Amino acid sequence: DTVLRWDDMAGANSFVIRWRRTDANDWQQVRLASRKDLSWVHTEDRNEDSPGGYHPGGSEASATLRSIRVDDWVFGVSSVSADGYESPVASAVPGGAFKPYVAPPPKP
Repeated sequence: DTVLRWDDMAGANSFVIRWRRTDANDWQQVRLASRKDLSWVHTEDRNEDSPGGYHPGGSEASATLRSIRVDDWVFGVSSVSADGYESPVASAVPGGAFKPYVAPPPKP
């Protein structure tokens, strides 16, 4: 499993998690995560020795990608506003995508 963590973004309605093989140049997989789908930690509960350090008064989101091996993929996260606009992808490496999130059509 791979666990991704990121600081909360004010105004974010949901988040898009993207990943691609390390030798690919475009995002290959995508998962939309609503706020209720994620685990949340209040960062004031952490200390300076905690992973990610200490961010007083903030929150951190956490998502687990089951059966995804961290060594084989590059990961990125973007936020989506209530009106559907997606931020640029934040990733540990360059190559993120930027475009407005378009919700899939409703199922009949």
